[in-house]
Amino acid sequence: MDENGLALVNSVYRNAEMGRDGLYTVLRKTDDTAFRQVILTQLGEYQNILNAAEDMLRENGYPPHGNPPMAKMMVRVTACRKANEDNSPSALADMLIQGSCMGVTKMARQISHYRNRCEDCLALAEQLQKTEENNIHKLKEYL
Repeated sequence: MDENGLALVNSVYRNAEMGRDGLYTVLRKTDDTAFRQVILTQLGEYQNILNAAEDMLRENGYPPHGNPPMAKMMVRVTACRKANEDNSPSALADMLIQGSCMGVTKMARQISHYRNRCEDCLALAEQLQKTEENNIHKLKEYL
């Protein structure tokens, strides 16, 4: 894996980590059984992508570089504040959709920038982008 592949897979890792952490925060704020099941499914998808990115990095001798602690804290604080204001499935779904939209945009940018580079790296980035898009579609049912 060259430097471009490394950068792309690290970006996938960070974006999937941010999505997973946001979902964990929301999961603790809802009692709605059906909505919790959607979140748990999405958590599994993010974890699979995280594992694949970590495996790719480690196989090539690189440790994964996650998000800085301050960025993680800001996501948790913001999500908790919004959920404390309104923890209805509609409000939580809206918040998660906004996060997934940011993820789609970031991955689209990365895919465009690293096109025609490492095929496996691009495939993983495209998988994350597709996951984010599917998450948005599933969460729209709760708006």
